[in-house]
Amino acid sequence: MAARLASVPLSDDETVFRHLPRGPGHWEPSGDGKLRVMPTAFNDRGQKPSVDIARLCPGGVPQTLLSRENGVLRLWVRQVRGVKDVTVQDAKQHVVQVYAFDVVPRPIAGPPANPAHAQIEASPAFSSDRHFRKLRIALAIICTAGDQWQLTPEPIQS
Repeated sequence: MAARLASVPLSDDETVFRHLPRGPGHWEPSGDGKLRVMPTAFNDRGQKPSVDIARLCPGGVPQTLLSRENGVLRLWVRQVRGVKDVTVQDAKQHVVQVYAFDVVPRPIAGPPANPAHAQIEASPAFSSDRHFRKLRIALAIICTAGDQWQLTPEPIQS
């Protein structure tokens, strides 16, 4: 079943959740009382940030939430696919490559099992950290502008 699911593309209207750890660097309060998502919220060693496919989370948001003090962001697959400004340029600043992005189901057999697991992946694979950083910035802007908190993290006490 896991291999079969991984080959089925998600629809643009599919909702995914991103776990956001409580702690400095992932979010900060903005002047208007909302929380600003930082690019580090999408850090990933493999340059493929993990998300959970909402419809495959029988426990809903709590399944993605690893601790009550953390937060969960909501994204639509169409928003990820809509990121078009991550490019490679030649020495004369001409665009020679435009990255495409998708949310690809990557269920985890476990333990612990996570059939809802998916990854935000680039095509082609990133050629540098600079390009991955541009994706993280774009995702942070999308989440901040759309106020896409599914569950906000508890405030950090100074």
